[in-house]
Amino acid sequence: MDALLDEEAEEAERLEAAEVLGEVVALASDDNWAVPAALRRSRLLSELGEFELADRTWNEIAVRVEDSPAWEPEILAERIQSLLDREDRGRATAFSKTLSAKYPDHDLTKKLALSLSGTQKEEP
Repeated sequence: MDALLDEEAEEAERLEAAEVLGEVVALASDDNWAVPAALRRSRLLSELGEFELADRTWNEIAVRVEDSPAWEPEILAERIQSLLDREDRGRATAFSKTLSAKYPDHDLTKKLALSLSGTQKEEP
């Protein structure tokens, strides 16, 4: 499957890989399998310009891990970054406010606040 996720793969192959990842998410009984597959699927769909499908994946996995301090901050952070990559600052800011309200002391909250303000700090 990694070959299908490669940027050199044909678009149809990459869409097929996204479908397989969607099946992994649907069938996984454990969030440790479902969340990484959903994150990878969402990134892949966004790269392919399939934003509605990517958003649907974000929504489905967000419901699954809502209020989970182990996964929710990471999912929100990935979604915010994806929206910034699409230049959708309005929605990125809205999700950032959710992240800040629920997890104010989380490292991802601080990192994304810098990213949204346009003053991203380089890590050593």
